[in-house]
Amino acid sequence: MSQPYFELRDLHTSKVRAICAEIDDALDQLHAPTAGSRFEGEDVLRAQWLKLITLLDLPPTPALRACPHCERVGMLEATRCHHCWAELPIAVAADELATI
Repeated sequence: MSQPYFELRDLHTSKVRAICAEIDDALDQLHAPTAGSRFEGEDVLRAQWLKLITLLDLPPTPALRACPHCERVGMLEATRCHHCWAELPIAVAADELATI
């Protein structure tokens, strides 16, 4: 049986995010032939990359958690498990815990 559509879409989006992060890292590590100088076209490359990232409009990585009953991973804000339909306790994101 194939995975549900939303899981495949999220997997694709995660792969795109990972590739974008790798390219960002590569751009940050570009070394010019001489120390302190930039290679010709670097500004153009960075501007085009910014246009692509803006066009992709990737949503933030969703917060996930494991179901305490079946251990399948699902959305943090879910009230029921998408696999076993068990009722889930109210979850609090890690960044929300830091403000409490």
